Amino acid sequence: KRTDQDLTAELKAVNEGERYSSADENAFTQIRKSAYRKAHELYGEKLPQLLEMRLKKELSMIQKNKSAVSFWVAMRICNHMKELNYPTSVAGAIGSALIAFLLEISDVNPLPAHYLCSHCHFTDFVFSAFDGFDLPNRNCPVCGGVLQGEGHNIPCETLMGYDGNKEINIELRVPA
Repeated sequence: KRTDQDLTAELKAVNEGERYSSADENAFTQIRKSAYRKAHELYGEKLPQLLEMRLKKELSMIQKNKSAVSFWVAMRICNHMKELNYPTSVAGAIGSALIAFLLEISDVNPLPAHYLCSHCHFTDFVFSAFDGFDLPNRNCPVCGGVLQGEGHNIPCETLMGYDGNKEINIELRVPA
């Protein structure tokens, strides 16, 4: 198990207010791998096209804005807090980022409302619904399992701006 000192040592490479290109490239590689791993875990080997397009768009914005380190640091802090069984929460617009959901920084799935089968990964987007919580109960047409209502229909531009040029603000709340 990692200690607080281990996490502190990892994060020392990042100076507040400065972005180093090599640190950002390394962080970008890590968050991209982690996000795709979680996406495949939730949605299966063949990702829904809408999810794939959204993920590529957000990753492109993060790379353009050189904000990968911010996401990487938040991911590491959240993972460490979970290992210690400390609750974490986020505030602000971070819930609009699919990448934050896939990195387990946020519990908010910002995709449009959809059904998701946790057994066979069947996915069905329902564009007439505003929120996944509004979807009526339904069984999976593939495996018969109970489908989960997912998605809150939040555009990533809320956090990142229309051109991906908005300064990213990730506000984490951890116990003192």
